[in-house]
Amino acid sequence: MEQVEVGMPAVEFLIKALAAFLVGSIPFAYIAVKAFGSKDIRQVGEGNPGTANAFRACGAKVGIPVLVLDSMKGLITVLSLVAGASYWQRPALAIMPVLGHAFSPWLGFRGGKAITTSFGIWTALTVWGAPVAMGAGAIFAQFAMKGRSDLVKVVPIIASLGLYLLISRRGPDMWVLFIANSAVLFIKQAQYSAAGTGSKKP
Repeated sequence: MEQVEVGMPAVEFLIKALAAFLVGSIPFAYIAVKAFGSKDIRQVGEGNPGTANAFRACGAKVGIPVLVLDSMKGLITVLSLVAGASYWQRPALAIMPVLGHAFSPWLGFRGGKAITTSFGIWTALTVWGAPVAMGAGAIFAQFAMKGRSDLVKVVPIIASLGLYLLISRRGPDMWVLFIANSAVLFIKQAQYSAAGTGSKKP
């Protein structure tokens, strides 16, 4: 008889999900740029309070630490909280740091694009496989899709991740996470692409 996977109790699951969301919601880019650049990152470029805009606002001295921190809040959070989770609880917990980053309550629920935090959660779940695939997609987008919008450039990243999951024969839980993560990335890219277009003078 097949053993049913119980997972963690509902209360524990909800507490961990909330904790993952709150850790993901920490706006490191906003804090770092404010502290070291004395400016509001939301007034820089397209207004994205994330890693890429931290580089634009203050260069590598702020951008690199933000890159690491935004990635780590996905990586460390997932590694710390998924122990004891059931097959279907894992993807639900894993998406929470991404949602926290993308819809940070500390920034009026208008957070960053969540690409770096997405790298973090997939690193926690697959070690090197998914982040290498996503990195290959990002490199392709950077060099082969110059001049295109970020909404278009995110497609190779998501496609590369999907191809990795297909080749490595990952289970339905990872595909559920993939769909949720892809939806967040598309929504955020579209949001800032629209904002950037709207801010341009005719």
